Amino acid sequence: MDSGYELKKEEVADFIQKVDELSASERIALKRCCGKLLKDANAKAATAFYKVFFLPDKWKERLFAVACMRCLWSFEDVVEYGKSAIPFEMVLRKKRQDLEQKDLEQKDLGWSGMERRLIRLFDRRWDRDGLLCADIWRMVEQMKRDGYMVDMVSLGMDLCRWNWESKWVQQRWLQVCYSEKKEEKQDVD
Repeated sequence: MDSGYELKKEEVADFIQKVDELSASERIALKRCCGKLLKDANAKAATAFYKVFFLPDKWKERLFAVACMRCLWSFEDVVEYGKSAIPFEMVLRKKRQDLEQKDLEQKDLGWSGMERRLIRLFDRRWDRDGLLCADIWRMVEQMKRDGYMVDMVSLGMDLCRWNWESKWVQQRWLQVCYSEKKEEKQDVD
């Protein structure tokens, strides 16, 4: 684990709540910066972010990405569906199930393509190149198009823990994503 200040879930939830309370134009500015790091953001998005960011600076790049992704959903969607937001890894599991079923029915390769992207994603570190940020954003954007609302509090916590040496987040995501598959195999045996 990283040493020093440990981020609390309640702090991330308060931060996300403040993002939700930004004006429509500020939310649009953040939305337009999805997939970018804070260092690459325009002034309007950076200003909106710093209006609500109150946590230690070591989390600002990751939580900027989360703030931008939160703004993919309209304020009305957040109010209506926010309580039913699903953790990223649970959406991965649902996507795996749907795509594997589709693969069986249509002899398609939807899940294997997504699985390759996941493997590449899990081997990346969060760093200043922004590749992980862009990959996560693309996946969240696809999840939104598929009708899911991703829980940005849990995603924020996970991204802040992403570079832990134990790869705890990546291991948990894989376990959740494939847990049902493992259970199905045990039922067959």
